[in-house]
Amino acid sequence: VDSSGAYGYQWVEVNGACSDTDTVVISFFSPPLADAGPSANVLCDTSFTFAAVLGSGSGVWTQSLGPGVSTIANSSSPNSVVTVNTMGLYVFLWTTTDSLCSNTDTMIVNFEDPLTTDGGSGSTECDLDFTFGASTTIGTGLWTQSSGPTGGTSIFALSSDPTTSVTVIQPGSYVYTWTETLGTCVDSEDVAVIFTAPVVANAGRDTSISLGNSVDLFAQGGTTYIWSPGIGLSDTLIPNPVASPIVTTTYGLLVLDNSGCFGTDSVIVTVNQDFNFIVSNIMTPNGDGFNDTWYIDNIEFYPECDVAIYNRYGNQLYSVKGYQNDWKGKHNGKDLPDGTYYYVLKCPGTTAIFKGGITIFRRR
Repeated sequence: VDSSGAYGYQWVEVNGACSDTDTVVISFFSPPLADAGPSANVLCDTSFTFAAVLGSGSGVWTQSLGPGVSTIANSSSPNSVVTVNTMGLYVFLWTTTDSLCSNTDTMIVNFEDPLTTDGGSGSTECDLDFTFGASTTIGTGLWTQSSGPTGGTSIFALSSDPTTSVTVIQPGSYVYTWTETLGTCVDSEDVAVIFTAPVVANAGRDTSISLGNSVDLFAQGGTTYIWSPGIGLSDTLIPNPVASPIVTTTYGLLVLDNSGCFGTDSVIVTVNQDFNFIVSNIMTPNGDGFNDTWYIDNIEFYPECDVAIYNRYGNQLYSVKGYQNDWKGKHNGKDLPDGTYYYVLKCPGTTAIFKGGITIFRRR
């Protein structure tokens, strides 16, 4: 039929000259109005208010399709609020019912979040500046400081730049927020940055020693110390090693703090070839292990020096180049008698002549 109403239909049956009829009445009713309203795109929100039209009878909202679960505040209200737990495309049905008939209309709602904010990674910095690594999708962004130590302020080179740099005046733990905006859509992400005061390594002042002597180094500035080169050092992993170089040496220092931050410095130890000998004036070559040989401190660093021993008459009893602190008070393999003898020490590179007396005393 092309319109609702009561229609009568007659059934006629004929058999030869005989016939009979019967009539049936059929009522066609119009279905109730079911208008769910236009489909919609919802940006940056998980809630939407329906705008269905309700004619006669009653209606009910149900979810047909979608990536998540929806909660309809009042499913029988044409203007109910629906909230979803996952962004995406949803299909809802608005079904109306009167005393005899029902009707359904479909409503498509696309809950869309076009912003995917990425603030990048935080860091532990060994200084007071940091470069961010955020990325922008389709909105505009802004860096702000969310938290920091008391009195800690931040200076942004350009706060709207996702990869801008920031400088702080005070060390400590800071939290920064990258906020991205597109129309009414807002999304943000926090980035934590720990700023550590720069490590100021101090290897001490440059110094000098006589060849064969030593000097105590003293470093400051951190918790871990590494010296290099290790030649001439008593220990390379302590702040105060003893340095005994035989040539002028620059010692590099690496200082680390508890955060792994580091600083460097260096100290120059100048070695002077000043022929700073300390000559023993007595020897007791009696085999007891003490003073059994004549000892010249630092002579081992001057292998080109000539050493000679004389008696009181001027007779040479011993001579050698490159003395090894091994003369036992002998001449021609025999022990010299107790008494005083005289040494003469001459070295290339200096006009100085070192001389003095040696007393041999063998009595036990």
